[in-house]
Amino acid sequence: MKTNTTVMGRIDVRERRQKIGESLRDYVRAACRYARRKLAELRDLDEYRYCHDSFAVRDALLITEARFVDLGTFGVEHIPRGRNRRSPAIDYLNAGDTYEITVLYVSGQFRAGDWGYYVERGRYE
Repeated sequence: MKTNTTVMGRIDVRERRQKIGESLRDYVRAACRYARRKLAELRDLDEYRYCHDSFAVRDALLITEARFVDLGTFGVEHIPRGRNRRSPAIDYLNAGDTYEITVLYVSGQFRAGDWGYYVERGRYE
């Protein structure tokens, strides 16, 4: 079986396909774990040491999108913080639908879910 490999900066990215019988939720959870590891790796690099954390989060999501090709996502999107504590800033891989499960970065954690849930319960403008 041939695997495609790309190098983003100094980080090696190998494709990971969804396994037969693996649910989409499990696949997205695996992507969240991978994104968490990549974020830790990026924070250790000199290029990210003095940057705002949002740059490392964005790049970790992009690397995750490159590896998990069956997510069917279209880049990274950002929703700024709302007007109360139930309205956190959200970075996520755009899956094309508000309620489609995807990789989210919310309140300092990678989560599998949909960003529509947060927008409905919060106060965003």
